[in-house]
This record gives sequence, C-alpha cells and structure tokens, in this order.
Amino acid sequence: PPPPPLPPPPPPMAPPPPPNQQQQQQRPVVSLVEVLLGVLRVRLLRGRALLGLDLLGNSDPYVEVVYGTEKRRCSSVRNTRSPTWNFTCRFLVTSVTEKLPVALHVFDWDRVGKDDYIGSVEISTANVLGSPMGAVPLTLGLDDLRGEHKGKHAQLGEVDVELSFIPKKDMDIAFWKGLCQHFDTNGSGAIDLLELSLMVAALQSPITKEELSTLYSEIDQSKDGKVSWSELKAWVESATGNLQRLTGSRDTICRVFLAADTAEEVGAALLDDGRLHPKESSAAIPGMTIMVRDRITGKSFEERIPSSIMVAMRLIYSPWSVRVADTQQVKRLLAHLTESQGRHYNDPRSKASIPEFVKYHKLNMAESLEPVETFVTFNEFFYRKLKPGARIIDESPVVSAADCRLSAFATITDATKIWIKGKDFTVSKL
Repeated sequence: PPPPPLPPPPPPMAPPPPPNQQQQQQRPVVSLVEVLLGVLRVRLLRGRALLGLDLLGNSDPYVEVVYGTEKRRCSSVRNTRSPTWNFTCRFLVTSVTEKLPVALHVFDWDRVGKDDYIGSVEISTANVLGSPMGAVPLTLGLDDLRGEHKGKHAQLGEVDVELSFIPKKDMDIAFWKGLCQHFDTNGSGAIDLLELSLMVAALQSPITKEELSTLYSEIDQSKDGKVSWSELKAWVESATGNLQRLTGSRDTICRVFLAADTAEEVGAALLDDGRLHPKESSAAIPGMTIMVRDRITGKSFEERIPSSIMVAMRLIYSPWSVRVADTQQVKRLLAHLTESQGRHYNDPRSKASIPEFVKYHKLNMAESLEPVETFVTFNEFFYRKLKPGARIIDESPVVSAADCRLSAFATITDATKIWIKGKDFTVSKL
C-alpha cells in the first residue's frame, strides 16, 4: 500500500516580542498551575553567641533565608558574635509550597575565599499558616546540618526570628484600600476621575485615556460620582479579565506584597521600581522611557523614568487637568505625591532600592565615604558624603552642587530662549 501522507509542516515560530514590551516578558510570579494562598513574612532580628570563626574569635555573620526555590540574604554585620540584623524578607505561599519549611543558614563573611558555615535551622510554617494572628516570635538554636563542626553543636549559637502570614483575601483588601488611600489626596474616602487616571498610570495599565471615563462609570456602582476602594475591589472581582485589564498583569498584587506589609505601604511600594522589581535588570523593569538628546555629541539615547516621576508627568499633561499645572487640585495632587514619596525614602525599607539605582545610573561608589551597605534609607544614600579629594572643586566660576544633567548656555541671550529636547524655539516660530 502507498505510504501515509506526511503530516503538514509545523507553523512558523512567532517572532519575539519587540524590546519595548518588557511588561509582557516578565516571568510570572505565580505559575498558572499554582494557587496563591498568601505571603509569608520572615523577620531576622538578631543572633546570640554565634560561633566565632575569625582569628580573634569573632565573626562577620549573615543569614541566607531559603523557602522552596527562593533565597534571600541579609547584609553581614562585622566583627561580632551577637549581630543585630533587623532584616525582613517575604515569600509567596502557594499550593505547591505551603508544606515546606523555612531554612536559615548562617555564615561568616570572608573578604577572601569562601564564606565559612556557622549553622542552620529549619522552621515549620504549619502553625503560622494555620493561624494568621500576627507575628510569631521564635528563639532557635543552630544545628550543624552540614556536618562541618564535628561535635560543636552546643557552641553554634541561636537566632531570634519572627514569622507572620498574610492570607490572600487580606492581601486583596489591603491592596485596593491602600491604593485608593494613596491617591485620595483630599481625604474624602473616594477617588475622582483625575485621581483614578493617576492610579492607572502608577499601575502602568494598558487602559487608554479614551477608555478611562467609561471604566470610571463601570466601577462607580453607586452612581454617586465617586469610586471607593470597595467598589474598585468588587469591579476587579466581577470578571476574570478585569484585574489584568486594570493593572496590565495578574502579578501586580503579588509583587506589591513582596515589598509591603500593610495597606499604608501599598502606594509607596508600587511607585518604587527597585523595591517592586528587586531581581529584574533595569531593561526588564516596566515603565516609561524618554529619548534624551546630548547637545554636545548630537547623539540620542533612551532613559527610563521612575514610576513616581512618570505619574507626576502624567498628572501635569493629563487631559483632565486641562494641561495646566497651576490649578489647586493639580497642585494638591503633586504635593501629596511628593510628600508621600519623601516619607517612603526616609523609611528603612527604601534601602532595597539602592542597588538598582547604583547599577542603572552607573554610580562610582568608590567615591563614597561609607560603603553602600551601611546606608539605612534611600535618602541617606542619596545625600551621601564623598571621600576627601574625590571631587576637587577648582577655580571655575560655576560649580554644580549635585550629580545632574546640566543645561548650560554660552550667553545670556541663548539662555533666554525656550529649549525643548535640544532645539530652540522663538515666539514667532511657535
């Protein structure tokens, strides 16, 4: 008999997405086969009487926290056997990971060579996940789980740690409540259309300005011209695709609660790129980019705008603000966002944004008087002192007081022109 016909050739592979579609390229935080249960919060407080492995009998201890395939690490504390870490990390708990323990591995940091192992402890999460009633404090002795200390079990020391759990239903309530509170600038308990447009910008939503008015009416179930957090949450949960329609991603709430604990922290965490995407490279972090033209070289390059700045720009140029930045509402919104972000950067949790900021802006931290890991907040890092002699101020008549992109003009006449993206305009041309 004749041979069976050959199967049809496979369809051609779809081309890769263009480079600017970073948001679609992010690896999902929770896979489609998992069910999200909540967030586990681990807070390392301190260690006591840890094994001293340095020549003088001390150590430079740090801890690796492992949950499933995820790992977090705190900074080392120099020259002590009783360190205070005050380090907090968070892990998503899913139907796949809920029965796994949390493992703490303590090491002695060494400047040269491999770090020395001090000890470990595994913590069952059953009690914490079963009764989410606040932080559970624990004092735990370390064990030699790797068999490297040959009978020194009693001398390895102990650690103080707190575990807490935020169930998924509480995450959802806190997210929408906190988001509305952050953009409710007049304390009315609800948000108007302009405030919703800012929220949409912060969420980096694919919703267009033409769709926004219709969306506002959909969410406003009471038809009183205001949107409350409960109405927003109810609308999101009313249809399967609404969360992704509003946020552009089904992972937004997960990412926020890997950086925040309460409703009050939601808005600041959402606007902090380094805190919201701690493992992403700069190119992979979603957001707005602008083209910058160097007037000296004539070259143009792309620069990413932080989410907080993007939202402020969206406010100034929003059609609902009539593109005028001197109205009372726009001024109030800008002041509210600025003050909120300033408070956030004075919070110790803002420290998580420092490494990404240094990397993206290619900062020379060898000039810094203090090592980068010693800064307690982002603001403390931002106004850091430099080493003596790092930047000598010469006899030039003009000195820039800070790192910046400086616009300079050769003459006063040139300075009176309006400069926009490297081009000058006269009134008659406009």
